[in-house]
Formats: sequence, C-alpha cells, structure tokens
Amino acid sequence: MKGPAFAAAVFSCLLATCVGAQTTSPKTGYTEKEYSAMLYCVGLTDTAWTNAEQKLQGVSLEDAKKRYEGKLDGNQKTLVLRIVDRVYGDSFKSSWDYAVSFFSECGQNLANVPPERTALAGYCMQNSMIAMTAQGYQDAGWPAEKVYEHFAKLGNGPGSTPRSVIDWVYANACTRANAGVEEWKACMAPLRAKEPSPSK
Repeated sequence: MKGPAFAAAVFSCLLATCVGAQTTSPKTGYTEKEYSAMLYCVGLTDTAWTNAEQKLQGVSLEDAKKRYEGKLDGNQKTLVLRIVDRVYGDSFKSSWDYAVSFFSECGQNLANVPPERTALAGYCMQNSMIAMTAQGYQDAGWPAEKVYEHFAKLGNGPGSTPRSVIDWVYANACTRANAGVEEWKACMAPLRAKEPSPSK
C-alpha cells in the first residue's frame, strides 16, 4: 500500500460536516500520526470490503474494475485497482471478516501500529461498517428496524453499540462514506493520545 500522501485525494470525497455518533470505547492513546494513517485505512478498507462483497456475489474482476472507470485517475486509481486485484486474489468466506483483517493489516503497515494495538481501532472500523450499512439501508428507503434485524446477531437491543450507530445514521443526513468516516472518528475520539500543551 502507498503512504498517507494519497490521503487527501482518497478522502476528499469522504469528509463532510456530519458529526459522529458515539464514543464508548476505553482510552488507548493513539498518536496523531497513528490516527491520521488509520483514518486513511478506513477508506482503503471500505474499498476492500465493497469488492470482497462483490467477489462473494460472483461479480467478475473485470466488472469490479469497471466500476472505477471515469471516477478515479492517477495514483488514486492505481491504488484502488491494486486493492481490487488483491481482494480478488485472496481467499475468504466473509467479506466482513476480510475487511476487519484488511484494516488491521493496513494499520500495521501504514500506521506502524502493532497487532496488539489495532484491536480497538478495528472495533471502531466495525462501527464504521455498521454505519455504512445503515446508510445503505436508509438510502434504499428501508426503516431502521430492517437494519436492526440485519445486525441482530451482534445483540442490538436498546443502548447497544449497533443500535446506537444505526439510530445516529437515521437521525443524520450523510452519504454512505461520510457516515462511515464520522462514526470511526467519533469512536476513536476517546482513544487518541492527549497532545502536550505548548509551553509558554
């Protein structure tokens, strides 16, 4: 994978004015550099997840790549097509598990966050995936109850993380990408290291 230099290009279409949903995870102290690099991994993971779903649905590699024609160019296109090639070259049974693993590997390679420290950011990535799924349901005109059913196996009763994320998505107007990014950022907020105040 390429370094954070492509982050601005990849996320220019992702970042908007939505405000994140919930912040329930314990502190772990991710540095600003780690946080920024892992934020970049959120977009890369979404690309991997989307293509993993398509692969499992029988979409050909050629058709998966056509999806990006005319939408990307230069380094951004090269990077995305590399991810698509990688997804189609890998073996997996669950697109969800594949995406979580991809995020962890991205965090290790791009942010230099060791595996034992990527778990909490990976939890936030899964919250992001819940938000993106919920936004897809909302965009299709489905009620929130259908999303609750989709995530029933995660235990989504009142006050649960999936339900909190779903309810936040349905209460806010975002794109799928914005919902995912803003949820990840909200989840990560208490996990960021406190930067020292400049001395006077």
